[in-house]
Formats: sequence, C-alpha cells, structure tokens
Amino acid sequence: IEWLKSFGDVEVVNERFVHDGNVITAAGVYAGIDMALYLVGLLKGPETARLVQKAIEYYPEPPEFAEASA
Repeated sequence: IEWLKSFGDVEVVNERFVHDGNVITAAGVYAGIDMALYLVGLLKGPETARLVQKAIEYYPEPPEFAEASA
C-alpha cells in the first residue's frame, strides 16, 4: 500500500472491490467473486445474489458483497 501511495496523486483503499461511477474493479480471485456477486445483486437483486452464492458454495468471512447488494 505504501508503494502505491508513493506514486503521488493516488487514492489507495483497502477494499476487496471498488465501485466508482460506472466502473467496478477488483484484484484477486476472491475479490473477483465478491465483485461478481455484488454485480448480480445490482442487476438482479440481493436474493438472486444469495442464490448464486449458495449455488457456487462460496461463503467468505466476512461476507463482503452481502452488505453492498442488500
């Protein structure tokens, strides 16, 4: 994180994914799954996101996407 901040005018956040305007981005496998579930929640609703989460048997700790899509 400190290395990224050394680039100057950069905002570094400690989040699994970021939704900024019309851009949603993530880095890493689990962050990508969280981001995908968040996107499902936005497009089809939180209940559908929970059904997809159950179908893929993905239970992160903490359940990051659930708060964002609820």
